[in-house]
Amino acid sequence: MDIVDDPTQATWQGKPLVGFYQFDLEGVPGKPVAVVEKGVLKSFLTTRQPVKSSAVSNGHARLSGSYGARAGAISNLFIKTSQSESLPALKKKLIDMCKERDKPYGMLVRKAGLSLLRRPR
Repeated sequence: MDIVDDPTQATWQGKPLVGFYQFDLEGVPGKPVAVVEKGVLKSFLTTRQPVKSSAVSNGHARLSGSYGARAGAISNLFIKTSQSESLPALKKKLIDMCKERDKPYGMLVRKAGLSLLRRPR
């Protein structure tokens, strides 16, 4: 699985995307960020607030107030998979993985939702 967050993409399949922006709230140009590559976490969405893995912003300060300076926020999140499985096959794999790792439960995410945050005026 690959996950890319791309604020520079204005449309997808001819429809406008709400996550499009040229500059984040700190005035940094938004850039595409490969967050996950082949199932491995590679990067974080960053603001001007330095973090251990990155001292520079990649233009993802989108939350208003002081919270926005401390944490990056998604824009247009694109998830691509190289293979697909049926829901029953995925459920069986999850159960098998939990048994192999001696875990009492696993979590199956069926749908990712979208919450829109509005800036106070």
